[in-house]
Amino acid sequence: MKLRRMFSKIAVALAVIAIGTSTMFAQNSFPRMSLIEEYTSATCGPCVAATAPMDAVFGVNKGCLTIKYHTPIPVAGDPWNALYPDGYTRYGYYKSSGFSAPQAYINGITSLNPANNQAGMQTVLNADNAKKSAVALTVTVVGNNISIKVNSNIALNNHTLRVAVISYHTTLTGLATEIGGNWNGESEFSNAFLKFVPGINGTALNIGANSDQTFDMTYSAGSGRLWPAGQQYVVAFLQSNATKEVLNSGTNLQEIGAVPTFAGERYSKINRGANESRELTVTNPNDSPVTVDLVISNAATISASGWNVSVEPSSVTVPAKSSVKANVSIGAPNRSWFADIIVEATPPAGVPFAKANSATTSYLSSGTKIVGYIGFSGGINANADGILNSSYGTDAAFLPWNADVMAAYPPEEFDVTVVLTDFNGRGNLRFAASTLSDLVSKGKKVWFGGCLDLGVSSNPQYDSDPLFLSFRALTQNVLGIKNVASVSRSTVSGNSITLIPYTLTGIAGDPISANFGASLNSYGGNAWTYYTQASDIIQLMAGSTSVPFVYSDNDKAKHNGVRYENLGSGSRVVYTTYGLELIRDDAKRRDHAEKILSWLMAASVKAPVLAVSSQSLTFGTVEVNSTKEMNLTITNSGDADLIISDYTISGINASSYSVTMGAPSSPVTVLPGKTHAMTITFAPKTVKATMNANLTFVSNANTSAQVALSGTSSSATSVETEVVSETGAIGLRLNGANPIVTSSSLTLTGKDHVAVTMVDAAGRTVATLFDGAVNGPQQVAVNAGTLNSGTYSIVASNGSEKAVLTVVVTR
Repeated sequence: MKLRRMFSKIAVALAVIAIGTSTMFAQNSFPRMSLIEEYTSATCGPCVAATAPMDAVFGVNKGCLTIKYHTPIPVAGDPWNALYPDGYTRYGYYKSSGFSAPQAYINGITSLNPANNQAGMQTVLNADNAKKSAVALTVTVVGNNISIKVNSNIALNNHTLRVAVISYHTTLTGLATEIGGNWNGESEFSNAFLKFVPGINGTALNIGANSDQTFDMTYSAGSGRLWPAGQQYVVAFLQSNATKEVLNSGTNLQEIGAVPTFAGERYSKINRGANESRELTVTNPNDSPVTVDLVISNAATISASGWNVSVEPSSVTVPAKSSVKANVSIGAPNRSWFADIIVEATPPAGVPFAKANSATTSYLSSGTKIVGYIGFSGGINANADGILNSSYGTDAAFLPWNADVMAAYPPEEFDVTVVLTDFNGRGNLRFAASTLSDLVSKGKKVWFGGCLDLGVSSNPQYDSDPLFLSFRALTQNVLGIKNVASVSRSTVSGNSITLIPYTLTGIAGDPISANFGASLNSYGGNAWTYYTQASDIIQLMAGSTSVPFVYSDNDKAKHNGVRYENLGSGSRVVYTTYGLELIRDDAKRRDHAEKILSWLMAASVKAPVLAVSSQSLTFGTVEVNSTKEMNLTITNSGDADLIISDYTISGINASSYSVTMGAPSSPVTVLPGKTHAMTITFAPKTVKATMNANLTFVSNANTSAQVALSGTSSSATSVETEVVSETGAIGLRLNGANPIVTSSSLTLTGKDHVAVTMVDAAGRTVATLFDGAVNGPQQVAVNAGTLNSGTYSIVASNGSEKAVLTVVVTR
């Protein structure tokens, strides 16, 4: 759970759900000030994740204003909503049903979930700020009196001027008691909406082109904890009644602060355990000097994952319209990890409208094998928890999904790619479909899924949407699956939602899900914030090679996960209609991630394996200028072609050994599961008690195989006194001296029937010394009294193999 808490603080990216096209007006000549309207609540657990990215993109100097409307979602109890419900009413202006929080609208046209979505919002804001507007708003506030001057290059006759009073920063205590178990844990609130002036319906406009008009209004200030002294300011924005687009906005807010900037590229790689230093420039855009503290704002988060980051100096005074330098030292953990390192320049406490600005540089550990992408949904924290706490966790990292990150760290660099969405992110997998399809075609391993993405994509209204068509092509044409039903997992009555828990069960014997079973949708407020209101049921299409591995509701026909393998490309895919976030049990969540990754990674390490039939070959004693052969079998026990390109025989006695059959004079290919036979010959040229060497193979296997070669050489009159057959099944030991004068004896070892004969140099059998059953040591007499002087071979054989002992008879 530590990793989940740590992960929830990391600012990450989200692919934008829908980016509307701004209305283009002629004569756009005024600078843009973008407006984000967010819908949040102190009773909303997922809203906590939206605070950091919202605060990070907000700033007058950044060209972005923010209004945070407080709502009764998911339950009542938020103090702002209780006193100022116009914020929730404002939500109905954009959305008549299906209310959710957190939710944001950028300039009234781009809707997205801001949780963990700094990069997604910044992309939209950057594009918007680069444009000009046809209107400008100048806001002047004296006491409770507001003056708004509107300059316009176009006629404004179907537009509304809206003016909101905002609290810049508010600290509330006692919410744990006031809200109880529904409190989300936040006590610091920024840019909270208080009231509209003159009212929620705003002021209708009727302004001619290339003209201006000033609107004067006043408001009654409130009192109490929601109106902290000196923290109120005004935001005015002009909105089209037809399109709801916010043409421009303005404010009287003047923030005080300095802006830090890192030198060099934002995205880098760093070796595990390595250290780097980065230069930081701190710029003061104000007309007077400013002093700021420099802190690593996410130090607690990144230090928990092993990063060691510091900034020097910790405080700087920057002259007006000038810059100073600082240095950031970065030490990486000994594991895979992606980290945004955020340096914040914070003015001293008590400065009115003090604005803490930040700079971010990002690092990814080299050698990362598994990458999970963040930003498609809020359930990523639980998904990350399951993966990072598996045995693969030290090789896994989670990255924001955006163009800059993908360019810096191409997905094909990694072995396994994970993209999962939750209920709130339903439909977002379409943004990843093209990339995932490309990875599958390249033989990579992919795990992706979402509660309702199959059902959403099958909606006929998306029949011409290229992103949804790409998702359909991946799921239908590659995996051979489609949605058969979307099962409700909740009941709704008014604004009240009752969740329905359901079960998942694995398939007996399946490599992923054998013995798996879990209860899903066990929402628990702050204790467990993840849930779904519906989930898809998978249907295999005709000809599909995907294999179902888990089903729901104790019904084996209700497939909720499939695995797919392409033996040609080597790709493997897991698709699920759930994310790990729906499994509340820590051990089951971790174990399920472990099994899925194990199955995926099993294919990602496809490689040949060179195995030898014996790690050593013992040739016994061989007479000088004689030879002895032994066989060796090479087996490819891997799952890719083994290519043996060469071999070496090394050691002080290497010249006495050679490969006389099966030598790879040109590369030899051994298919998976197949064998290659070789013959190694021992041919000593000098007498030596011990003659050792090593046979090593050169191949494309990840590890090399080595065979130890050993033997003893003898002269013609000093031959061996003990030998064994090739497998050791038969043994002969001469008990007396060699040469033999008149008689001697042998100790024969073996099992079953063995015949022992004596053969002269011409190959003729001159005596049968033994012919019978053997079970253990057997003494055999050798009578040489009638033999001529010379060299003889005593041969012990059981029909399939033999041991040969050379003796010399001297008369």
